[in-house]
Formats: sequence, structure tokens, C-alpha cells
Amino acid sequence: NQLNLLKENDEKKELAEKNEGDVEIHEVELERGKILSFTSDLNTTIKYYLDIKGLTTGKQIDKYLTILRLCLVWNDDHLYRKYRSETAKLIEKGGDWDRRNRFTVYTSAHNFRIRKFKEAAQGLLDSIATFSASEIFNYEQLVKYVIISSVLSLDRSTIRKKLIESPEIIQIIDKLPTFKSFLYSFYECRYNEFFR
Repeated sequence: NQLNLLKENDEKKELAEKNEGDVEIHEVELERGKILSFTSDLNTTIKYYLDIKGLTTGKQIDKYLTILRLCLVWNDDHLYRKYRSETAKLIEKGGDWDRRNRFTVYTSAHNFRIRKFKEAAQGLLDSIATFSASEIFNYEQLVKYVIISSVLSLDRSTIRKKLIESPEIIQIIDKLPTFKSFLYSFYECRYNEFFR
């Protein structure tokens, strides 16, 4: 199956090189990167993505966001840090709000993984109103990560302002009874309930 997908992609690329322009060729190249991300190892996939040249700034940012997402999936913190700085430079150069938001969520997820809970909480809280990175987790999971990282790192007044009084949190918290209990028992100093 993997070989068939790669063979079909080779044929698409050959056709695109004969009949289409650079944009279509790059689309086929990026499609091959997606195939490799499911069928190959992390280093091979990253090398392939890095070898794709001539992309627009937006597509270049997307390429690096894909690399960061793969580093998260493969739990490779070293490679994540390596490509995070290049991604940040590209985003400063020409990233729209959606790409900036995704980068913030990815970096916050990485910070959560490496137990930098304060940085994770700040980034996730900044993203909660405009969350669009559903390719790594859904909105409910985002709220769970916000609650956990905030309780572990933020003071009570910030928790009240950013979580307890947040319309985004209020809207979904009743769907997450365990996390509601976790948040409110901590905030209201009901430690017996909090440690259960």
C-alpha cells in the first residue's frame, strides 16, 4: 500500500512537471511529504520536507508547522527546539493570524510536554478565543490542558480572571465535570476535594 501511494505520487509529479506550473508541482511534493509522515521515520520525513524549495512564505511556514507537528507526535523535543526558531523567523516575516495561532498552540503543547507549565498556560490561554489547531487536539482537550497548566503555575487572581470568568471556559466546563471539580476545588481552597 505504501509503495502504491508513493508510486502514484511519482506519476502525479511527472504529470505536473510536464503539464502544470510550480504551484501544482509543489502541491504534489507536499502530498508526498504527508505520505512519508505516515509511512517513514521522522528524520527521513523531515529531510524530505526540507528539500522542497521554492515555496511561498505561507507554504514555507506550513511546511515548518508540519515538521513541528511531527516532532510532537514522535516526542522529539530536541528536533522540535531546532525547528521552532526557524518557524518563528518565518512567522515574523509573513505569518497570518491562523499560522501564528497554530504556532503558539504547538509551542504551548511542547512546553506542556517538557513541564514548562507557566509558558504552556500563557500560550494556551492566548489561543483559546481563536483556537484553530484542531489537527493536534480538539477544543475540549485544549480546555483540559489550559486548566491543568494554569492550576499548576498561575496565581489565584489570574486563574479567576482567565479561567473562572472566561466565557470560553464557562461555555464548555460543564461538559468536563472532572476538570470543573479540579479547577473550582483548587480555586475555592476545597483541598479535600481537590486531592481526591
